Amino acid sequence: MIGEELSFFPRPYKDEDFRSVIKRYHCRSGNKFESISRKELFNNTTNTILPRNIDFLFKRLPRTFSIEETIFQNTLLPIIYLFFGRDKKKSLIEDIHYIKDSKHSSSMYLKEFVSENLRYCPVCKKNDIEKYGVFYARRIHQLIGFDFCIKHHNYLEYENHIKVSDITYQDILLLEPILKEIEYILNNDIFFDNNFDLSFKYIAAFFVKGYLTKEGKVKTDIFNNDLMKNFSTVFNKLGIDKKYLTTKNRIWKMAKLEHKKPNPFLHILMMNYLMGSTKEFLFDETISIVSNIPFGTGPWVCQNHLCEFFKQPVIKRCLRNFRKGSFPTARFECPSCGFIYVKNTFDGTEEFKITTFGRLWEKELVLKYKETMSLKETAIHCRVKNPTARKYLTKLSSEYFLKKSKNHYSKKHTEVMVETFKVTKSIRKSSELLGIDRKTLMKYIPNELIIKTNYHYKDTGEKTRVYKQKVIEGINSLENPLRTMVRELVGEEIYKFLMKEERNWMEKILPPKYINRRNWGDLDNELSQEIKEVANNIKGDLPKFRITKNRIKESISPSNKCLIQNNTEKLVKSIETLEQYKESMDDYQIRKLDYTINLLKKNHNKVTLATLKALPAYRETSAALERLIQDKLNNQ
Repeated sequence: MIGEELSFFPRPYKDEDFRSVIKRYHCRSGNKFESISRKELFNNTTNTILPRNIDFLFKRLPRTFSIEETIFQNTLLPIIYLFFGRDKKKSLIEDIHYIKDSKHSSSMYLKEFVSENLRYCPVCKKNDIEKYGVFYARRIHQLIGFDFCIKHHNYLEYENHIKVSDITYQDILLLEPILKEIEYILNNDIFFDNNFDLSFKYIAAFFVKGYLTKEGKVKTDIFNNDLMKNFSTVFNKLGIDKKYLTTKNRIWKMAKLEHKKPNPFLHILMMNYLMGSTKEFLFDETISIVSNIPFGTGPWVCQNHLCEFFKQPVIKRCLRNFRKGSFPTARFECPSCGFIYVKNTFDGTEEFKITTFGRLWEKELVLKYKETMSLKETAIHCRVKNPTARKYLTKLSSEYFLKKSKNHYSKKHTEVMVETFKVTKSIRKSSELLGIDRKTLMKYIPNELIIKTNYHYKDTGEKTRVYKQKVIEGINSLENPLRTMVRELVGEEIYKFLMKEERNWMEKILPPKYINRRNWGDLDNELSQEIKEVANNIKGDLPKFRITKNRIKESISPSNKCLIQNNTEKLVKSIETLEQYKESMDDYQIRKLDYTINLLKKNHNKVTLATLKALPAYRETSAALERLIQDKLNNQ
C-alpha cells in the first residue's frame, strides 16, 4: 500500500540508470502495469528521465539507501548539473526530491541529450546475466548521438532488441574521446558540491587563449570560428552548426552559466579546446595563469579580524566594476560575517575600503561597549577610529545613546522638554521649538504622557470641524499664503485628511494653485548665485566629471532646474552664468591631470604620455595640452 514501508527494493548496480532500477522493481512486484509500480514508489505515474518525488520512496527504505548517492551516481543529472548556476542547481535537486510544479520537470533539460527509452549493449547484457542473473541499463549508454558501448565498441539496442543506429568504427574513433570525458563527469563526486562554479574557470581560460577583451567579454565570433574548425566533424555528427553556436549569444551565456538550456556536449568540447581535457580545465591551477585579470580569480580572504575566517580565502565571488576614465574596482563580501570591502587597485597591495562592517562586527561592537562602557577601548577592539565607533554605537547601542544623552541633557533640560510637550501636545512642534530631533525627544518624554495627550475625536464630524478650524487659522496667520506653506504649517495629516474628505471645501478656502507673484529679477540673481556655488563645489570635488551645463542643472534644486528649463527668456543672467561656468574638454583635462597622474602611479612604475593617452579621458588631446602634460611629467 502507498505510504507503507516497502517489502523490498532492488539496490542499484554501479552506473545503473535509476529508470532501470524501477523496471527491475516492477518485474518482481507482480504489478500488471509499470505505472502501478511507479505509483507505489513515487505516488505519481509520470515516466521521466529523472525521478520525481523521490523523498516519498526513500522515507520507506532502510537508512542504508542514500538519496544523494542515488541522484548523482544513478541518474543522468550530473551531465547538466555542473553547467548551471547555484540557484538553478538547487531548483533541479528540489524537483527530484518532491514535485514543485506539475508543469515543470528537471527532465526537460535532458530531453535533447538523453534517450527516453532505455538502451543496452548486448555484450554487457550477457555479462550481467552471467554475473548477477539480471541485466540492467547503464547511464553511459543513454546519451543521444553516442550509440555505442565505450567498453566493447559494440552497437546499442533498445529493450526489444532493435538497433539504435548503424554505428561505424570511424564514428566510434571520432566520438570515443568525448564519451570518455562525459564518463569522467558522471563518475566524479566533486561536482556534487553546489558551490563548484565554472564561470571563473571559463573566464580564465578565455583570457589565456586570447579570447577575452579588456572589458571582460568573450570574442565570441572568433572563438566560434576556431571551435568549428577544430571540431567540425564532431559537430556534424552531433548536429551542431554555426547558427546553433551564435543563436542568442549561446557561448557567452553558457560560459557565465546563464543559459536556460545548456548543451553538456558543447560544454565538454569547449573545455577540451580551451585546456586540452575536462580534467585539466576543472582542476588545473588558474591563479598564476590569470594574474593579469583584475583582482585574480579568487577565492579571496575576509578582512574582518573578528570573523572566524579572518585572512582565510572564503569569498568565492567578487563584483568587478569597470568604469570609463577610471580604474576597475571590486567588491568582496564574506559569506560568514557579512563584512564588505572594496579594492580599487589590483597590484597585490592590501589597501581596501570598508563599505559594510557586517552583522558580526556590529554585534561585537555593542557587546564590547556594554562590557567596558568605554568608547576608546571599544574602538581599539573593533579596529576603527573613535568617530566611526561613535557613529555605529549611536545607531545600535541603547547604553551609549543614554550615556551620551545624559551628558547633553540635564534633569532641568529634560523637564523643559516634558513641559513643552504638555503645552504643544505634538512631538513635531516640540521638536521645532526646542531644536531637538524627534527621535531623541521621544526617548525623554514618558510613553504614558504621549498616549494621554493623543486626542481621540468622538466621530469624523468633530475631527473634520477641528481640522477645518486649524486650516482657517493657519491661512489667516500667513501674509502671502501658498498651498505649500499652508500644508507645512498645519501638517501632512490634517492637510491630506481634508483633501480626501472635504476636497471641495479645501479648493474654496485654499489659495489658487498657480499664483504668478514671482519677481523674475530677484529670482534670476538668486539662481545665478546658486549656479556659481554649485559649479565651484563640483570643481572642488575629485575631478571625476567634466563641468557641463547638464551636470550643473542636475546638482541645483529640482524646482530651480525646472524654472531654468522652462523660462530661459526670463532668466538671462542664469543662462549666461551657466555658459560662463561650463568647462571645455581642455580645461577639464588640465584640472584632472594631477589626480590622474597620482592614480596611475599606484599601479605603474613609470607614468608616460602613452599611459595617460590610453585612458578614455585623454585619448583626444590638443598639441598644447600634450606639451603641458610632458612638462608636468618631466618635473615629477
